Amino acid sequence: MRLKAEEYLRADKRRAAPLLRQAVRLQFPPRLAVRAAILLYGLEEKEGAEMLRRLAREQHLRNGEGGELLRRAVRQIIGPEFYIRQATAALTRLEQRPESYGVIMRFRQALEILGFLNVTVPGDLLRRALVVRTVGGENLSLVRMVLAGTHDPCLEHVCMARKAAVEAILNQEDPQIAYILLIRNLVHPSPAVELTAMYGLELLGDTRAIGPLMRFARNPDSPVAEDARRLVGILSDGCPDVVMLLRPAPINFVPPEELLRPATHALECDPASLVRPLQEG
Repeated sequence: MRLKAEEYLRADKRRAAPLLRQAVRLQFPPRLAVRAAILLYGLEEKEGAEMLRRLAREQHLRNGEGGELLRRAVRQIIGPEFYIRQATAALTRLEQRPESYGVIMRFRQALEILGFLNVTVPGDLLRRALVVRTVGGENLSLVRMVLAGTHDPCLEHVCMARKAAVEAILNQEDPQIAYILLIRNLVHPSPAVELTAMYGLELLGDTRAIGPLMRFARNPDSPVAEDARRLVGILSDGCPDVVMLLRPAPINFVPPEELLRPATHALECDPASLVRPLQEG
């Protein structure tokens, strides 16, 4: 019956277009709203593509019953490149004016839709987004609230753009790429960027981060020392710290605190190479 109705709509474009526009605006049932936008596009109505973009911006539609249909339609008709361009343009604007709150929202939204489309965000874009920040520093208490998700729902702050970048990084197929992107920002001069890297490392759960985090945890003058100590505790929970393995890597490429790592990271190594505590007596 649905196919028959769509056939009639295609046959009478003049009458069909207003009905389809109304169906999209109502957004209910969601699947029919998506289908109506697709039909509008098929009738060569310029609003069809714009309405699909509008539907894609709605989180409840992306997560609802018509989500899979919406994903296929947006990939085929709009294309991921549109959202990559949108995110790139928004990030460039943020780098120039990080207090542009509407731009922060557009950047976050573009990354969310790219995640919905199962598209890998270009690494260069994510590297830039991880370090975007305001001039003169940020309120670290506010940054912590945003990363913990306890902030005001109406808030738009540049640290939310970094958080969105972290979540896109964690969608990378190769967790090693995610680890490298995040760990590099632990040596960033901005504590707000360091906090964002810690947020990502906590979600990643890679215990290799324990060594780099210790430099902050042991530094009483670091504004993120307590955050580092908390994360070290989380990552080391259940990790055997009495058996450590010497990392076989040149010191030029590995920070000194990473020369030792849990033996669980290299179980294939010869047990004779393990460093154990001296036995008393």
